[in-house]
Amino acid sequence: MLAVSPEFLDALASSQQVSVRADLLKGGVVIYSALPVVGGSVAFTRSSVTSRSVSCTLAPSLPLADYASVPTLTGGTLGVYGHEVRIYWTLHFDGGGQESVYLIRARIDSMSGSLTNDSEVTISGASREAFVADAGFIAPRTLSGPSAQSLIGTLIREVLGSAEVVVSASMDARVPVTTFEGDRWAAIKTLADSIAATVRCDAYGRFIVADAPTAQTPANVRLAAGPGGVLVSAAANVDRSRVRNAWVVQGGSPSADLAPVQAVVYDNDPSSPTRYGDPDAGFFGMVPDRIQISTLTDLAQCRAVGLARLAQTCGAASTLNLSLVPNPALDVGDVVDVIIDPACVYSVRRHIIDSGSIDLTPGGAFTLSTRDLREVADV
Repeated sequence: MLAVSPEFLDALASSQQVSVRADLLKGGVVIYSALPVVGGSVAFTRSSVTSRSVSCTLAPSLPLADYASVPTLTGGTLGVYGHEVRIYWTLHFDGGGQESVYLIRARIDSMSGSLTNDSEVTISGASREAFVADAGFIAPRTLSGPSAQSLIGTLIREVLGSAEVVVSASMDARVPVTTFEGDRWAAIKTLADSIAATVRCDAYGRFIVADAPTAQTPANVRLAAGPGGVLVSAAANVDRSRVRNAWVVQGGSPSADLAPVQAVVYDNDPSSPTRYGDPDAGFFGMVPDRIQISTLTDLAQCRAVGLARLAQTCGAASTLNLSLVPNPALDVGDVVDVIIDPACVYSVRRHIIDSGSIDLTPGGAFTLSTRDLREVADV
């Protein structure tokens, strides 16, 4: 969750005034600033390389006195040649003052609009992982070193020299000699998997290397229905097809004469509806999956990766689609406590945000898709 003040969070549950603006950048330098955004949305997801995407519309003409000598976006120097758009959402407090939160810093992938100022300009783009993912290796790349975290930063900064890489992952590990083919982002993901971490860009364009959420991850915020709450509606979906309640995680061996290291983890929580075991004895069933990561070199690493995978796939049976009062500080990977009935303590459900979307017009929709987090155990 992005850092905001307590006053910001309190104001979300009351009447509010909101404005959305955009800056347009090239090489990190602002070309146009504070452009009014008149429509569109920002989407975020855990299921793709780029964690955020945007499609927005801007007014067709830019004031000459405030910006540049060219009045139209499409007629000026702006384009798809490394240009970026940065969108921020501002909450204006009733008593005066305001607080802004970024929604995305995105590479502009396409742009269209009138050259004669008679229609809006439409911009679409994706978060900054796109630059890194596009920069595949020219030839197979062999990596090794004492720190997976350090190598992740290196592979990112080879593409974006001034990129900010924020590391909060609690685990690090030596990387044995490993050769990767052409996919740079696949190499980064493999290194992150080896330390049970995730890598993504946040709304500010920073690359965040963080622990993969598990059942022990504390909630960032509570989303409650009823008076004073921000939850407008919730719909549940139950589907067992994506559930995997055991993981076999196999790594490589630092020595050719030793067997590869392996760990097996199960959903063994007695209260879990997806508990591994015989359905005739009241269990969910036995649905294992397997992953091989060559950079894993010890049992502790394999167990950590397995537990992170298990937390992701056990909760897949129970998902929620939520409609809320817009809170642009929330992000994919955030853990939230969803309170359907504030009068019933048993209605609290701990979920992780998998995807969402926020409209760029005041009063627009804000939706989230979440997944249950279950207690898991390892052997």
